[in-house]
Amino acid sequence: LENLKSAAAAAGLADKADCIVLSGNPATEILEHAKNSGADTIVIASHEPGLADYLIGSVAGKVVRHAHCSVLVVRNPG
Repeated sequence: LENLKSAAAAAGLADKADCIVLSGNPATEILEHAKNSGADTIVIASHEPGLADYLIGSVAGKVVRHAHCSVLVVRNPG
C-alpha cells in the first residue's frame, strides 16, 4: 500500500487517487469499488498476453468490458 501511495504522490496524484487494498475476485472487487465510490476512471495494468487472454489480461479485460466509467489500461511490456 505504501508503494501505491508513493507512486501516486510521485505522479502528482496524492490528493486525486485512492490507494486501497481489497481481497476477493480482483475484477469484481475493482468494479464494485469503482461503482460504490463514484470513480470516473479506473487505471489498471495488463501483462503481456498469453493464449487465453491474447489481447488484454483477463482481469483487465473483465474490468474494461463491465466498467461503468472510463478505463485506462497500462501495458506492462514484460
